[in-house]
Amino acid sequence: MGLSAFLNVNGVDWPTPMHGFQYIFSTTVNNGRNANNATIGQIVGRDLIKLDAMQWNGLEPEVWQRMLKSLKPFYVSVTLEDYRTGEPMTVTMYPNDRTAKPLFTDRNSHRVTRYETCKVNLIDTGR
Repeated sequence: MGLSAFLNVNGVDWPTPMHGFQYIFSTTVNNGRNANNATIGQIVGRDLIKLDAMQWNGLEPEVWQRMLKSLKPFYVSVTLEDYRTGEPMTVTMYPNDRTAKPLFTDRNSHRVTRYETCKVNLIDTGR
């Protein structure tokens, strides 16, 4: 089963981010290392995911606004491809900083008509 978009956030399909995006899978352990620097912890829960360095260039304001609205409430349902299996997975995530750099604005309305860059990271809640 293929995905209809790169990822789906709260029912809204998002475009594929620019080159440089990365998936980060983190394994959490319940302890650290002993006096010999050997790992003594055990894996806790499942791997957590961070969608890092997501950036889009040249977005129209309507697209960016639709993406931002899908980030409400704070905890959101995100469906993406699990690159370890090639299958879709759904996890609960939250957004980190959201930034946008305007490229063009309308002289009369002072509204942005195109963004140079828009950025956001999504972080797994572990839920």
